[in-house]
Amino acid sequence: MPLRRKLLFYLTIPALFLGVIGYVSMASLLRLERAADDILSDNYQTIQEARAMEVALRIMEFGDPAQNAADAAAAFENSLSVCELNITEPGEQDVLHEIRALWDAYLPRYHRDPQAQGPGLPALYERLDALIDLNEKAMFAYKRRTRRVARFTMVLTGTALGITASALFLFAVVAAGRISRPILSVANDLHQALNPESGDSAHAGATVDEISRLESEVHGLLERLNRYEDEQTRKLTRLQARLAFVIEEVSEGLALLDGNLSVLGSNRVGRDILNRGADTPRLDGELRAALEAATRQGATPADSALPEVRVADGEQDFVYVPRLLPFTDDDGRVEGFLLVFWNVTEERRFEEARRRFISMLSHQLKTPMTSLSMSVNLLHEKLRGRSEDTDDLLQMARADCGALSNLITELIGASKGVIPGLALNPVKTDLPRLLDNALKPLAAQARSQDISLEQDMGAAPLFANVDLVKFPWVVTNIVGNALRYTAAGGAVSVALAASGAYVEITISDTGVGINQEDLDRLFLPYTSLDDRQDPGAMGLGLTIVKEIVEAHQGRIAVQSTLGQGTSFTITIPR
Repeated sequence: MPLRRKLLFYLTIPALFLGVIGYVSMASLLRLERAADDILSDNYQTIQEARAMEVALRIMEFGDPAQNAADAAAAFENSLSVCELNITEPGEQDVLHEIRALWDAYLPRYHRDPQAQGPGLPALYERLDALIDLNEKAMFAYKRRTRRVARFTMVLTGTALGITASALFLFAVVAAGRISRPILSVANDLHQALNPESGDSAHAGATVDEISRLESEVHGLLERLNRYEDEQTRKLTRLQARLAFVIEEVSEGLALLDGNLSVLGSNRVGRDILNRGADTPRLDGELRAALEAATRQGATPADSALPEVRVADGEQDFVYVPRLLPFTDDDGRVEGFLLVFWNVTEERRFEEARRRFISMLSHQLKTPMTSLSMSVNLLHEKLRGRSEDTDDLLQMARADCGALSNLITELIGASKGVIPGLALNPVKTDLPRLLDNALKPLAAQARSQDISLEQDMGAAPLFANVDLVKFPWVVTNIVGNALRYTAAGGAVSVALAASGAYVEITISDTGVGINQEDLDRLFLPYTSLDDRQDPGAMGLGLTIVKEIVEAHQGRIAVQSTLGQGTSFTITIPR
């Protein structure tokens, strides 16, 4: 059956439904007309109570006063109260007020002399008749009005239903045509898209079932989609195979672990690291203990300090740093881990080369430094007393030679590891005096660069336990860097102040400043933040500075704004 006929068939159902609704509506209106008498029950009640009041009056007028007077008076009062609470018509309240006034005047007189009726009694009968007449007229008027409204409503409802049915039929005819055309158009478009070589519209103009046409074309589209899905699945399979090849061949080791740290799978390097002669990869020894500790504490990969793993491959050793990466389900629960073994072999070789270079350099410097120290001492002995400036310069040269000799000794110690473990010889000393003497050689350098070297050490002595050689080197190293990166006309300041149980040394400059992203790696060994490398610069200066400050149980912090300058703050106990 074509779609248009189907729509006409289906739309007759709501039309019949509307007919049923109309029939029920008219039946309800007829019942409304028959219920008019029920609606007027309030008026009827008032009439009944008025009749009861007339009966009570007649009993009081003609009956035995001793026997019925009290009951009749009570009945009259009760009926009057009911009427006063059931006022439904205009003017009814005024009539009831008049009845109340006549009754209130008549009752005391009746109690005094039941035989003396007086003029009020006929007036009461007249007002009661008026009350009855008023409600009877209202009942008949309301009944006629209700019937007129009901008949008008029935006519109006019937007309509306007829118009609605006609409109619905016209809508069904128009809608059937309009709905079938887009469906047929979609079917034709699908046919043309699926069969571009076909020039016809597939039965265009024939009387066919449009929905069947559309169903046929959709089935064709689904077949095309299934073929496309199969092709994409094959592509995904090939991509997964390539990805598996890449994972298998990368130089880093990968191992997939479950929540109990059992190995679910690994790549080639991961198997070489974990097998250790076993048939299947597994975790054991120190690495497993470290992983268990990390997972028990809920540590993140950055917090997990896992031991390095060394694997021998012929004559070459490879060094790997493990990192534990958890993966979770939709509820945030840890399902397992990815254990990544980062290959740091080249980094360790580079560090070893640097260590050997420092060791070779420091040992080569040891001998000429010894000769230079002896020469400076001889000059001091020979020229001592010539002038105050000469004595000061020779004394500073001797002190610098001693400091350099100690630094070379520390470098020799540093060759045993990346960062030296510094031994201190702390002495209680006056810091302002110690730092003033240490900064004197740099004052001449500052003047030659047209840079202002300002000192604010305070007037009073300030004592602390520091190493007399290593701690001044901390300040001179930072001030030397500040002079290096401050342009002519700038300023470098050194301020010393007490802060409770600590001493704060602040070294500020107006130099080029440091990028915020570089501040975190400022104190790392072999780090240079610019392309300029001075002769002998190894990038260890600030690393050793930090080591010396921490050896004094202190801390060092840095703040910098690019283009405005840098400020170092050193805090040590007093």
